[in-house]
Amino acid sequence: LTSRCECGCFTINDDSDLEGEETFSISLTSDDPAVVINEECDEAIVTIIDDEEATVCFKEEMYTVMEDDGIATVCVQLTYSGSLVISDPIKVFLKTEDISAEDGEDYKG
Repeated sequence: LTSRCECGCFTINDDSDLEGEETFSISLTSDDPAVVINEECDEAIVTIIDDEEATVCFKEEMYTVMEDDGIATVCVQLTYSGSLVISDPIKVFLKTEDISAEDGEDYKG
């Protein structure tokens, strides 16, 4: 048996969307009746690693507020890389957990 390898190329479009990893599959086909496709290795998966990245965190680790201020303001910071263009909202949710202050009694979560 003789073996030889040929390569095919696929263009990957560099977009500016924050989308995480994306995948597509490639299958072998032939209309030549003399060609037998080995079904054990007739498909490959290509994973595109997104080069845009966004991380969200609180700007500060600790916030202090006077009780009579009535409002505690906390800031969330978005850091991003690549060619990311922020056109759609990035959704994050704030979840409170009582430590020594109680939700409903000392603050409203």
